[in-house]
Amino acid sequence: MPGIKNLARRSGLQTDDVQAVFDAMTVLLQKGEDVRVPNFGTFTAKVQEPRKVTSPMLPGGEATSPRRRVIRFRMSANLRNDWRME
Repeated sequence: MPGIKNLARRSGLQTDDVQAVFDAMTVLLQKGEDVRVPNFGTFTAKVQEPRKVTSPMLPGGEATSPRRRVIRFRMSANLRNDWRME
């Protein structure tokens, strides 16, 4: 996993420690809990209700998407300000 290795190298932590953080985040999100990382953002687990979708590739042009769990991410104000282009 180059992403985990890269984070570990840049942070000075062991690869297993970085992986453990992401594993813990995954468990919390699967339980439906929010994960807030200060100065970075908040991950929120939501249930997306079924909705109508359209596509010219579908017979009849529309279908209903299934109910599913999704993860939303909202950037912190600090990260958003750092990402703004001037």
